[in-house]
Amino acid sequence: MKKFILIIAVMAASYCAMAQTKTAPDKETTVIYLQTSGESEKLFGNFGAFLMDNGFQIDRSDPGFSTIVTTPKNLAAHPKWSHSWFMNIRIKNNRVTIRPYLLANIEIELYGVRSSNAPIEWKYAKNEGNVQNMIYQEIRCLLMKFPDSIVTFN
Repeated sequence: MKKFILIIAVMAASYCAMAQTKTAPDKETTVIYLQTSGESEKLFGNFGAFLMDNGFQIDRSDPGFSTIVTTPKNLAAHPKWSHSWFMNIRIKNNRVTIRPYLLANIEIELYGVRSSNAPIEWKYAKNEGNVQNMIYQEIRCLLMKFPDSIVTFN
């Protein structure tokens, strides 16, 4: 009976979490989820290998916290532009949470203070010429290659 109640509680929690996600991005979207059907224990290594097989380099990873951060990557559509982007990834319970960040790769000096190239939180943009949309298209194409998975947004 305890197992049954536990299963119901887990299913309810999963349903509530999934209810907050969307199947299509909108202008408020800052997070991309990849729900998989594989084993949680192997997902961290499998996803890291998947990223590397698809041209990404790992800046740092922590198996204890199940996190991966990729190195900045130039836009595929416009590699000579000054913009690049990277992903901060968390893997937990068969779910990959991806938070992309944009880097403008410019430094300016304002009132004698030099700015740093601080990451800018990615937000979905519908316009095709927009850098944010280009990043989305690259991530979407990448995630479509990952087997047995569903992409959702928040």
